[in-house]
Amino acid sequence: LPELLAQNITIGSGGLGGEAQRYFNGTIDDVSIYTRVISNAEVDSLFHVGNWPLANNGPVAYYPFTGNSADSSGNGFDGTALGGATLVSDRFGNPNSAYEFDGIDDKIQLSLPTSALHEEITFSAWVYYDAHDGDCAIISNDVSSDRGMMLGFWTRFGITKVYFEYFDGVGQAAGGNGPQIDTRKWHLATSTIDVDSEKFYWDGVVTESRVNPLQAVNSSSGPFY
Repeated sequence: LPELLAQNITIGSGGLGGEAQRYFNGTIDDVSIYTRVISNAEVDSLFHVGNWPLANNGPVAYYPFTGNSADSSGNGFDGTALGGATLVSDRFGNPNSAYEFDGIDDKIQLSLPTSALHEEITFSAWVYYDAHDGDCAIISNDVSSDRGMMLGFWTRFGITKVYFEYFDGVGQAAGGNGPQIDTRKWHLATSTIDVDSEKFYWDGVVTESRVNPLQAVNSSSGPFY
C-alpha cells in the first residue's frame, strides 16, 4: 500500500479529504491493530474470545482500556485521552474498562506512527455506537488531507453502516461499505487491507470482500464510499 502521512493513529476521531473531524459518539473497547492481514479464523477467534490479542504474531498495538489508555502489546505505543474521553464499564460490566466518547471533541491520541502500517493493516475494535446523522471515526490517522485511512460509521436517514476508506494522496483509494448495523449494541468491527485485497468483518463474519481494492478516484470529491 502507498505510504501515508506521518501523523499518529487516533481512536475516536478522524478527518479526510479536508473535511471536519468526525468524532465518535459512543463507547470503544479492546482495540487491536496488526501490521498484517489476519485470517478469517483469527477474526472469528477474536470475536468469540473477546478481541484479546492473538497468541501468535500478535498486534503491534493493543488497548484493553483497563483503567487507562496504555498499550498492552509490549511495544509502548501508549494513548493519551483528550477532550474528556471517560473511562466507563465495558460490555461485561467491568468498571473503568472502556472509553466513552461524546461525539464533540473526545479522542485518544496514540503514539503509534502510520509509517508502521502501510504494508498490511488490520483494525479491530469492540464498539457501542450512539448513532447520529453524519460520519464518525473508530480508528484513523487523524488528518485533514487526501492521504490517510479511517474505519468508522456513517449514518444517513436513520440508516447506519460501517465503512473503511484509504487515500494515498495521488488519486488512488480503497474503501467500501459494510453492513447496515444495529446501533446502541456492542459489536466487533474488523477491517483488513493490503495491496491485493480488502475485507470487512462484522461480529466475526465477512460482510464484504474485494480484490485489487485500490481504485482511481477524484480526491477532491470527498470520501470514497
